[in-house]
Amino acid sequence: MLFARTLTSNPDLAALVRTLELRPAIDASDHHAWVSEKEMSSVRSILDLKGLQKVTLGGNLAVRADRFLHALASSSTLVELNIDGTRPPSSGNAHLNSHTAASLEWDEIMAYRFPRLRQLRLSDVQLTIIPSLMPCPTRLTSLTLHNVDIADGVLSDLCHEAWDSLRVLTVTTKCPEAMDEHVRSLLDVCENLDTLQYDACETPGVEAFTDTEPSAGISLRELRLSGFDITPQSLASIGRICKGLRELSVAGRLVRVTPEDWATFLASGALPALQRLATPAGTCRPPFAHWSQGMGQQVQDACAARNVALVSSY
Repeated sequence: MLFARTLTSNPDLAALVRTLELRPAIDASDHHAWVSEKEMSSVRSILDLKGLQKVTLGGNLAVRADRFLHALASSSTLVELNIDGTRPPSSGNAHLNSHTAASLEWDEIMAYRFPRLRQLRLSDVQLTIIPSLMPCPTRLTSLTLHNVDIADGVLSDLCHEAWDSLRVLTVTTKCPEAMDEHVRSLLDVCENLDTLQYDACETPGVEAFTDTEPSAGISLRELRLSGFDITPQSLASIGRICKGLRELSVAGRLVRVTPEDWATFLASGALPALQRLATPAGTCRPPFAHWSQGMGQQVQDACAARNVALVSSY
């Protein structure tokens, strides 16, 4: 790699590098997506950089990404880590198998390698979590999971007994039924979580916050739900569980809440601290039907009565 040779011949330049993004292209015709010996030598020399604070591994380096994370010399200084298994649209899924799928195995050894890690983002990755018996030194403040398949383990074991620092959780999934258990496990242990952004990608028949008992640890101030089948009962659950919410955003074309339902919910005072509300521009009856100006005004008036700023587009 030219970049590796440049760093080797310019040590002063290498000392200035704080952010690293490596995305070797995946060959769609290659069933194994191996990194050649020559490429591996170059990658290792790059991963040997000292003082890195932000690292992104994509392409071939997202396949069994833990191999390369163990070779990272700057693990003790790393603040932000991004494993991006997104494949080019032209590659399709024809050759997607255990040899080419992006994956990460996270265990106790891995957790101890990143004591200063604050932001972790995983995209299109198969994640295996091996539980630890020891409290984790990693103090994440932000965790983003985009189309992550948790093949084994429970998400709450990712940072065993160290979840009090997490402030932002962002989840996008095409399989919300499988992910819901993991999200709930985090809500039970993340007592200082401020923001939850949860996108179900318009999966029909999947409701949010149903059959969920209030947890003393939930202290959400901002909740953003998208792509869920939201009903008045869902709003009631949110009001019961997340009384401290300041911002609530509900988006998508599966929302079955009418203007009258929104007005009733707001008037109930279920969210006494609410300052900002974002709603869709209509109701799924089904199908999705846009509100008239008068219907939108009904929600506006209900918000005004509670001093809540409304964000909508009708």
